[in-house]
Amino acid sequence: MLDILIEEIVYKPRPSYEFYRNYAKLLKTFKKEVDKKLGDNNAKFTGFLMMGMEKD
Repeated sequence: MLDILIEEIVYKPRPSYEFYRNYAKLLKTFKKEVDKKLGDNNAKFTGFLMMGMEKD
């Protein structure tokens, strides 16, 4: 179960420490849930997630 929902993480031009802390938690949780082939490349994995995030 996630401590934080992806809807609660909103990227802003000047992201805060809280944003990065929550984003890192979310990444760690997601990587545990996907096939290792998908989670082994952090750049690809985070790029995919960033495309799905709301921008403020």
